[in-house]
Amino acid sequence: MAYQVRQRGPLLDSHVQITLTRRAREGFGVALTLAGLALAAMLWSYDPGDPSWLASTDAAPRNWLGRTGATLAAPVVLILGWGAFALALGLVVWGSRFAFHLASERALPRALFVAAWVPVVSLYCASLVPGPDWGHAFGLGGLLGDTTMGALLSLLPLSTGLALKLVTLAVALAALVMGAWVLGFTRHEIARGAVFLLTGTLAALGQAAHAARLGSARAARGAAS
Repeated sequence: MAYQVRQRGPLLDSHVQITLTRRAREGFGVALTLAGLALAAMLWSYDPGDPSWLASTDAAPRNWLGRTGATLAAPVVLILGWGAFALALGLVVWGSRFAFHLASERALPRALFVAAWVPVVSLYCASLVPGPDWGHAFGLGGLLGDTTMGALLSLLPLSTGLALKLVTLAVALAALVMGAWVLGFTRHEIARGAVFLLTGTLAALGQAAHAARLGSARAARGAAS
């Protein structure tokens, strides 16, 4: 005797599954963006005199994230220097892409190479001159950037000044190209952004010239009166 077995429908229909997937991506993107902003705030407000692994003091931390931010920022700045801002930028950009569904499908494998992009940015920062408030024996690239830069300069059979200029130019170009790739930008997006910047710059220059002409006319009328 044959029995008819009724097929059970899926627990969630396709529309609900798509909606839940989108909400999960958006939540993941918001979490990445908040993490990147927190890292940027922690690095921006870093103070060498704050209590951390490298400094023992009873003074109140000046870091915007308090003692926790000061404690975490110290080893990050020690190793990566300002190159750590590249990691914060990567988190914010990819978080925004997931949150607003802006080509988040490019995350694999591009987002994975953000970790390789950070040392390149640290190497470029090592070529910059620290300000008077830096307060460290190492440069803006951290120990990683300074060590790598010193090794590259010692390998080049050129004078130190010329070698530094060539390495800085090469690393800057590499950081820009690699950064555009790991952050998920395409040629079309880069071209559109360049056009937007060029248009905005021309518009700002036109407004400045117009304001200068108005100022000159008013000054002339004032002198005549």
